Amino acid sequence: IRASSSPGDLAARFATRVALFQHARLRRQPTKLRTREVADALVQQSTHETNLLAALLLEQAARTFVSFRGAPMTRKFAFYLILAGYRYVSCGQRKHAVRAYRAALREYEGRGWTHIEDHVHFSLARNCAQLGMIEQSLQHFVRLLGHSRQPPERQQTFAKELFSLLRLHPRDAPLPDLTLPKFDNKSIRVILNDHMQRSSFEPSQVMCGEHVLWKALVKPLLPPAEANNSNWLTRTALPTHPTAPAPCVLGEWVFVEISLRNPSHVALELSALQLQCTHVPAEPPTTEASSNAPVEASSALVEASSALVEADKARVDAEAFELDAHELSLAAGKRSLLQLGVRPMREGELRITGVTWLLQNMVRGEHALELHGRRLNATKAQRMGKVYEFHQSLVMPVIPAMPLLQVSVELMPDSMLLGEVRCAKLVLRNSGAALTSLRLRQSHPAFCFVGEAYEGEGGATLAPQSAATARAQPSQLLLHRGSAARSQETDFSTHHIQLPGGMLQPGQTIRLPLWVRAAEVGTHSLHFIFCYESLTPSPKMKRRLTPLSPT
Repeated sequence: IRASSSPGDLAARFATRVALFQHARLRRQPTKLRTREVADALVQQSTHETNLLAALLLEQAARTFVSFRGAPMTRKFAFYLILAGYRYVSCGQRKHAVRAYRAALREYEGRGWTHIEDHVHFSLARNCAQLGMIEQSLQHFVRLLGHSRQPPERQQTFAKELFSLLRLHPRDAPLPDLTLPKFDNKSIRVILNDHMQRSSFEPSQVMCGEHVLWKALVKPLLPPAEANNSNWLTRTALPTHPTAPAPCVLGEWVFVEISLRNPSHVALELSALQLQCTHVPAEPPTTEASSNAPVEASSALVEASSALVEADKARVDAEAFELDAHELSLAAGKRSLLQLGVRPMREGELRITGVTWLLQNMVRGEHALELHGRRLNATKAQRMGKVYEFHQSLVMPVIPAMPLLQVSVELMPDSMLLGEVRCAKLVLRNSGAALTSLRLRQSHPAFCFVGEAYEGEGGATLAPQSAATARAQPSQLLLHRGSAARSQETDFSTHHIQLPGGMLQPGQTIRLPLWVRAAEVGTHSLHFIFCYESLTPSPKMKRRLTPLSPT
């Protein structure tokens, strides 16, 4: 501190000395009234001193407010610490300023005082950046943008400062606690090719496990052991089996739908949006000789092998599955539904752990995906707290390649006259392994009849079935409302489709004549479900279903 010989400066020094004497005397006999008087004297005297000495006096005044243990004045303590931090910044003592701001933040954080809390976070972010404490500075910027309580202009200023800091100090590691955007774990839906769950991107009329007609159409296609025929009248107890995770097929895409929103007042540019997955390889079969052989390995060998395993883990995961990346522009305050995919390329177990993205092409964020099962209430601790069982939708075993049937209808009429008959084409394409035992279940057997294949690929051509032949079989084309048509011995809703050679080879496409007859007046929605099996069935997936709802 530079000394001065002017009368005003000398008087200020003497007054400061008296205030410090009072502060030292207060330690012997602390009372609430004297504590406030001494603190007010220190604050008053700080206005006549230099920035460095004023900062010291303000900090001493702040600590005086909490020195009386009977009734500590914590709000005054935090307020004057912030003033001391500002004076420290003015004289270039940023380390002391950070110390003062952090002490004040402990009192203001979590009280809902948004303006002062944002001011402290912003001051800490700037001063930490000036001191080279980039990680701490980024953490304070993330907290500023996370709760989105500021006006749009102020939040744009915070975002501009954050992105400027990231341009000067690029980083590859994910930014912790980055909540831009916010993901809703309750909206997670895992979409497999078994069509048990409808995607939100599809219309509600598409057949899936949630459709009201799904169980009625699928039940006759399943063996009696798998069909649930019990009800509350029969009072038959169902066998309880542990819930097994749904398998995914090697080489087929698995999609995860999740909702996200932008809570800030700044538009977000998201790139490289993709799932974060891990793969557990299938255990190789062990022989009796290898299991009985003695294992002798030194500690150095164990450490070397573990290091090699960690080094190859990233490479193995990259080869075990394929991810699709997306880009998304999310306006301020908007919500979007995202569908991310992963395709397993090796057998084993696929675990979907989270989502990663790049914010403004500068910083990487991570979000952990968590699904809760049913709430547990077995013990008192579970009833008092919120304890959920593990949900297995994000953990899937990868089974070998299976057939995958893709069905479409060509030349389907939009409107018909009552009693009119038209011929459409039912296109069947197998994009997986060879399939067999193809069966069809339809919701309106009085409207449709499937003939034999009349067009195929690779020179496979069969004799077509004419419309006259179809009309000659009215019992198969039209279900009358009489008692004969409702015979329990014949089910006109289920049809066994004859495949060329008894199977549909991988990549093969055939076309079937689909005779459509307008049996009744009105608007009708036709639903079909195709059930098929693989030549080499898997114990985890014995058959597959493909729904079709032509419009």
